[in-house]
Amino acid sequence: MAEHNFASLQARLERKVDKTDRGQAMPLTTAALFETDPIQRLEKLVVALETERLLAPAIVAEAEDCHGKTAQVETATGIVTVAFTDTEAMQRFNRQARPIPVSGRQQALLAMAETGGRLLINPVLLDGKLVADSGYRLPRPAVQALAHGDSWLPAWRDTELHQELQAKAAEINPVTPPLISVLADTEPTLKILIEFFVPSGISGYEMKAEVGRFHQELSKVERLQTAGERIEFIPLMVQTDGHCG
Repeated sequence: MAEHNFASLQARLERKVDKTDRGQAMPLTTAALFETDPIQRLEKLVVALETERLLAPAIVAEAEDCHGKTAQVETATGIVTVAFTDTEAMQRFNRQARPIPVSGRQQALLAMAETGGRLLINPVLLDGKLVADSGYRLPRPAVQALAHGDSWLPAWRDTELHQELQAKAAEINPVTPPLISVLADTEPTLKILIEFFVPSGISGYEMKAEVGRFHQELSKVERLQTAGERIEFIPLMVQTDGHCG
């Protein structure tokens, strides 16, 4: 993971002020947030941030120089950098915050430098505490891609990852290699789900050993190691005639 010092961040954040910006949500970002499917919403939001801006909240206290600092908040998964799509959303976080327009890629750079790529968009504070499940948490692989000027390829759309996992499964069981599925789950935060089939009728001990073996071997696939923050392996029972049980 590349390191980003504060001097380089300041240089990248220098930009001309857009006087037409009134703190409204950007069009692609707005369209993404209207998506009802959480996976599609996440994918479209990351794409929108490749070209659109966010608002970084500058929290200024009396007699305190907060130049160069951005807001962070404690969550169940650690401290995250926060940003907002519009001033109304920022008001629900802190009414004293000053909006600083920052491109999505620049905000990702800040998140990489400050919190290791943990970025939460539009969180809500109530009595100084984060409202549970408020905001949209971007996966660190997506934030890293944005920060480096790349396009994020979600694991469940990564054909090469699927092929590598299937090849590894064939090494584990060359006689009847199980089918592998790569899925996503956003509750409570994004997880990469790796489903694979195991024969029905095996004992609990055999099942535990089989799952452990697949977990150990599939985890060695380098492409999977950087695909997501949380990866879960799920065995599915299959009848000996090939039908799912």
